[in-house]
Amino acid sequence: MNLTPLFGAQNGLGRLRAISTSPKLADTNAPRAVTPPLLDSKGVQVGSPESRFGMSRQSLQLLKAYDVRNISGRDLYDLVDVLAANHDIDPQLAADIRGNIDSNGWKTGVERNALQMYDDARDAVVAAVKSGKQLPRFADSSLRYQEKLLSLFKQLAGLHDALQKDARVETAAEGGARQAANLMRLDRWMASADRNQQQGLPLPPASKDTYFSITETMDALGIDVNPSHEDLTPSATLERARDGYRKWREQHPGETLAIELQTDTPDDAPAPAADAQPAAPLPQEDIQARAQDARQEKANLMAQAQYGMPIAMLQLIKSVDFNKVSAPQLKQYAGLLRDYGVISQDDADALTPFIRSGEGSPARYFHDDLADASQQVQESIESRDPELNNPQALARQMNRSANDKQALALITRLSQLHQQLQMDDRVQAISGDGLRQAEDLAAFQRWTQVEQKPVNRPDDAVPEFSSKDQAEGILRVLQRMGVALTPQQGNPGPSARLESAWKDYQAWRKQNPAAQPAMPLTPSARLDAYA
Repeated sequence: MNLTPLFGAQNGLGRLRAISTSPKLADTNAPRAVTPPLLDSKGVQVGSPESRFGMSRQSLQLLKAYDVRNISGRDLYDLVDVLAANHDIDPQLAADIRGNIDSNGWKTGVERNALQMYDDARDAVVAAVKSGKQLPRFADSSLRYQEKLLSLFKQLAGLHDALQKDARVETAAEGGARQAANLMRLDRWMASADRNQQQGLPLPPASKDTYFSITETMDALGIDVNPSHEDLTPSATLERARDGYRKWREQHPGETLAIELQTDTPDDAPAPAADAQPAAPLPQEDIQARAQDARQEKANLMAQAQYGMPIAMLQLIKSVDFNKVSAPQLKQYAGLLRDYGVISQDDADALTPFIRSGEGSPARYFHDDLADASQQVQESIESRDPELNNPQALARQMNRSANDKQALALITRLSQLHQQLQMDDRVQAISGDGLRQAEDLAAFQRWTQVEQKPVNRPDDAVPEFSSKDQAEGILRVLQRMGVALTPQQGNPGPSARLESAWKDYQAWRKQNPAAQPAMPLTPSARLDAYA
């Protein structure tokens, strides 16, 4: 039966699919299965995508299509609603995310980086504590909850990346989140309507989301609930939609609706690798260059041993003064130092008051804030005003003062190291935009680590990148290394571009096994001349 005319694209919903659910007659001549498939604790076949990723097939199809690092508020609203209905994420977290989207006016077609938004929300809670606006014990539950939300978005982003590698999982077509939400709300309301009818009760009410999901699905099915263009009430519209949908089910027994899927095209076969050629004798210039590289490598090891941090961070600190960056740059800078183990998470958190609202230099901001906090502490001790002279107010200002001192100590230490490294010729400076070059290299290294780590369960899913800028940075490193990136058709997302780039990089590495990514550096004059 050709059902295509019933599912024509309307209201931007795309197509719905009809899937047969009728049991097929068994072939009496077919050999019987000797052993049943092995099932996991949820009753899902071991080795299947559903078992590997711990989610339903529909949820995986949607997550393969939707990247929470680049998603509209409308799509995110529908996506988390469907994931929760499929029992694949915490329904309370999903409800809170939808509430945030509604209350902030994000339910539009504008694309946002939800992962970054919830990372900023976590920083806002930390900044409130560090700046003395809230005591840690009162913010603790809020902080834990924000970190739980952030962890969810990291997992969803990681699953999106991992699913790009699993050809067994189909990709939902454009508009798939809306289709899935519409079908979920329709089925839920119809089940409630059937129960009410059995009990002699009127039709159940429908929320705004459910009402529009029902009417949109009727339009997609070609069911006209108001052919005479009458002035129907919402209740009358719902009653006609119920009757029309029941007739559709009677006309299509054993079939159910499902979201439309993309038609995936198989990847082009990789070009065969060229046969390895015997190494040609090195010209004199190459011999000298390799000798210089060896001297620089020895100098790097000596510098790392002396300063106790990776050479990449020494190169960054030499190139960029920690006290002469903007608030967004400081967050990026501190994140790099934290990821490389140079500073702790608490040190990075100490900088959040400036990152959230600071202007000028970080040192000046914390110096002025420390003076104000010290004055507030003194006034709290001496004042007879109960609003000021109380343990909570005093504790908040003392915490603020302590954080300002911690931040100032960190900024001073890194600024002094910046000055010290100007006199150390063993450490090369980064040419160009040092902070961006360092972030690109760090993003590339994280990407290669994640790509090589298999995802065997949902908790293993880690994002390969955090933003479009990071994805572009990874591609910049590849291009600087000389990796020829395969052109892609259409407008692929960052995750799909990186998946293609990974194949190109693996092929390139076979020809260049010893090559390593590096930042563009200025030469060390003293080593060149005297080493």
